[in-house]
Amino acid sequence: MKTVASPKRASRRANRLRMTAVGTALICGVALSSCGGNPANDNGILVAEGATSQQNAINLFADVLIREHGINLAYNATGSGAGVQKFLDDLVTFAGSDSPLDEDEAIQAKERCGGNEAWHLPLVVGPVAIAYNLPGVDGLVLTPEALAQVFTGKIMKWNHPTLKKLNPGKHLPDETINVVYRSDKSGTTDNVQKFLTYTAPKNWGDERTGKVWHGTGNGAQGSAGVAGGVMGNKYSITYVEGGYAKDMQTVQLDFGAGPVPLNDKTAGRALDFIKFEKPGSKDLVVDTEALYKLAKPGAYPFLLTTYEIFCSAGYNKATTKRLHTFFYSALTEGQEIVATNGFIPLPESYRQTLLKTVNTLMPNSSPTKKAANG
Repeated sequence: MKTVASPKRASRRANRLRMTAVGTALICGVALSSCGGNPANDNGILVAEGATSQQNAINLFADVLIREHGINLAYNATGSGAGVQKFLDDLVTFAGSDSPLDEDEAIQAKERCGGNEAWHLPLVVGPVAIAYNLPGVDGLVLTPEALAQVFTGKIMKWNHPTLKKLNPGKHLPDETINVVYRSDKSGTTDNVQKFLTYTAPKNWGDERTGKVWHGTGNGAQGSAGVAGGVMGNKYSITYVEGGYAKDMQTVQLDFGAGPVPLNDKTAGRALDFIKFEKPGSKDLVVDTEALYKLAKPGAYPFLLTTYEIFCSAGYNKATTKRLHTFFYSALTEGQEIVATNGFIPLPESYRQTLLKTVNTLMPNSSPTKKAANG
């Protein structure tokens, strides 16, 4: 699902990431006031922090943003929880999060935004993979109920009768299943637990929710950590964003209409059925329950819709312009390249819905292109 970047692009990205780290340190180190109230200062840097799951996509968007519009985006991928907290503390312009704000966070966000509501923009969409390491057993099939039993420790062996029944003809070893989970506070964890709450109520229940893991297993830090923990250990299984599982074995999930492999086509088909919690609102929180319960042939609805959380109003003019330009660029120019990193290019109708929210920041205004001579 992910292609290897060219040496030239990799070098350019590495340089930009170094600039991001230095830039963020300078912005927050010169004076505390430069990080409070207006994180995007007059040097043209747009500062954000949050979910690791969208880091690859944001890096690509940032490449386009600087090339086409001359704006630097400094995105610090520390996790959804950290990003939201930095946003609430008025230390970044926007946060990247795998989950929408909860009720208490929404109240804090309104105060941070000077009395204006904080909005959610589901800018990056990628599938959640159930990745495993089982030599000689490709195309492992699980239902959500079976997955819940594995993640709670009710199924402890790979050759458990439930798994054998779902995988006739496959040789499942008499080995203990090693579940690897996110040890950090994670929006991905939150979405996985929501998915199991909605689709496997009998074996997961409705109390195992939130950004802290409530299942069994051994913890690892970040998306790269859980992926590495499975790749380096036979008989392991985890949940991870699709972009991190490109070189791993991934489960075919049976959502109720037959086993569905994870690929761009099956994940893209599920996007056709996305609904929002508040139809007609500019605050675009996806109805994840309706999405996760989707059972359409050939559709893989276990999708992670990553939000950019920002103030609907209250920024100064320069910050507003940079933010609008970034969102607009990501939804237009950026869509041509996101698929190269395991994310799903957004359908036209979906993009138009998001652009209506973005254009509310600067009505009747289009981003200015960078001059040809740079």
